[in-house]
Amino acid sequence: MKICHTLLCMNPGGAEKVVATLSNYWIKNGKEIDIIIFVGENYPIFYKLDPRIKIHKLDLYGESNNIFEAIIRSYRIIKRLIKIYKDINPDVIIAHGNREITLATISSIFTKTKLVGYIHNDQSKFYKDKSMIWRILERIIYPLTNKLIIMDNVIKNNLPFFSQKKSIEVNNPVDDDYYSNDKLSETKDIIHVGSFIKRKNQACLIKAFGKIQKKHNDTNLILIGEGPEKKNCEQLTKDLGVNKKVNFVGNTENIKDYLKKSSLFIMPSYSEGMSIAILESLAVGLPLITTNFSPFHKKITLNGKNGYLVNVNDESDMAEKIDLILKDDELRYNMSEVSKRISKEYSVEKISEKWDEIFREV
Repeated sequence: MKICHTLLCMNPGGAEKVVATLSNYWIKNGKEIDIIIFVGENYPIFYKLDPRIKIHKLDLYGESNNIFEAIIRSYRIIKRLIKIYKDINPDVIIAHGNREITLATISSIFTKTKLVGYIHNDQSKFYKDKSMIWRILERIIYPLTNKLIIMDNVIKNNLPFFSQKKSIEVNNPVDDDYYSNDKLSETKDIIHVGSFIKRKNQACLIKAFGKIQKKHNDTNLILIGEGPEKKNCEQLTKDLGVNKKVNFVGNTENIKDYLKKSSLFIMPSYSEGMSIAILESLAVGLPLITTNFSPFHKKITLNGKNGYLVNVNDESDMAEKIDLILKDDELRYNMSEVSKRISKEYSVEKISEKWDEIFREV
């Protein structure tokens, strides 16, 4: 079977990690994989991919407020996609991202190729940022897909009615390398993985970390990721006098190693899809602290069993829950075992079985 992923890029990110994990697993299990990305050579492939996976770079990415420029660029992308789809002749196209689904679906109509759209985030959070033309196109085009992959019913309920009929819930996969029988690290270090953008809300985590320093001065905070809010967060650590205890790692391929050296994962965001970082931390066996806004967070964080849910943007609540976990070794180790048990539902092998069912249906 030949599968073709279509997406914007392969930069560090959740959707990109999903593509890498599924592609590497599938090609090892006999499938042929092509990946089409809209960007060019200036955007390197961040995640390790099996050398048998074929990469096609369109070099047609660009943002413009000019509607005519956007139409011309979209036309060029569709034209290139049609040519590549005809050349490689995939059995199924999997398009990731809102505009990517729209453009790939239009292209697949001309090549008569089956297409699955993969929606990675709650559409309501991003709908206000879309232009009217994209909103109209999505309402027209999404129902033309063979299937729409969603994370939960919140995403489904925010889709147009005819798109809802095409939707099916599938979990994101975790790479086998993250699963471990090792005991939880004896350090009391806290870790967060995520891009430094406003909705990730690392500032709240830093403030909470500042509040627990007197009681837990042997604890360090590890922040992995890059983004426009990073400088503000670095300044905040200096303002709070905790800069020597906070390690800004940047983007790294060695996330697993940092997770295994930590004892608590925190996701302070106020908008989040099915976070790959959270799923990977579960597989390693870390207790969690996540915000309570998200159905996914509520599903994955069993309050008091493998971690705690906290109020959004409430550093005092977060600091209290950090203290509860760090001061009680037995609680922390018990939570670790529960996290490992939960994580088995998200193994790439298990998720791939669900995908095989979808491939048979389309």
